[in-house]
Amino acid sequence: MEVYANELSMSQEAFSDRNNITGLANTYNELRKHGFDACYMSADDYNFVAEFLGSNDSYRNILHFFYSFFHAPYENSENVMGAEEGYLRSDWRYLGENCFGLAMSYILETFSLSINADKWREIVDITRDGEIVNVRNVASSDHIKYHLDWINKKKDVELIVSDIPADKKSIHLRDDHGKDVLFSFSQKITRSPYVISIINSLEFHPHYRKFIYHISDNGIIKCVLQWSDLGYGIAIQTTGRNYRETEKIAMILENEFG
Repeated sequence: MEVYANELSMSQEAFSDRNNITGLANTYNELRKHGFDACYMSADDYNFVAEFLGSNDSYRNILHFFYSFFHAPYENSENVMGAEEGYLRSDWRYLGENCFGLAMSYILETFSLSINADKWREIVDITRDGEIVNVRNVASSDHIKYHLDWINKKKDVELIVSDIPADKKSIHLRDDHGKDVLFSFSQKITRSPYVISIINSLEFHPHYRKFIYHISDNGIIKCVLQWSDLGYGIAIQTTGRNYRETEKIAMILENEFG
């Protein structure tokens, strides 16, 4: 599982405090115990932190955890790529500042990772189009203990199934090239108990080589028939009630139909 760096916490001042570096290392160790094995951050922040740790002899012994845990840029995460549409639909702010890492953590229902536990607490309030939403945040191992019940629940995603018979599920496709291929595939995938309907066909993606193209927190999955020459695709309404459920359904559909 992934977490996302809170870029607003990545300051020279924060990293100059040795307690913050120690706290970061301890947080990393605790996150790994619970299956969070990657943190994505911006390329600028990644280069800054790597240079800071590498240039300080007393911190070089923890460089190994930095390189194994941190990845850049954010967009290298397939989850982030799939959720960017949701980010772009709204205006996300923390005290008036853009906050990509915090917003992505909220959208993807995971943790933001911050430096300096004195400033950044277990819950960070940000605004989404002016409305306050709460982001789960970790800046120390104690913060992880605070979220432990939520972590345990997160591991067990319970899916619901559709009560609509497969032959009654609606299939809406554009009257376009490849409609016959998409209709045949849609008839197959609507047999899944987690599929409610086929919303529409997608624009062509001839160079896309993966089945899952996009996952939304409202249960919509966009998939591409990567074996088709023009990259036909469909938007599927599933029973997913949030991102985690929809993500799990996407994995099931990929294994069965991709």
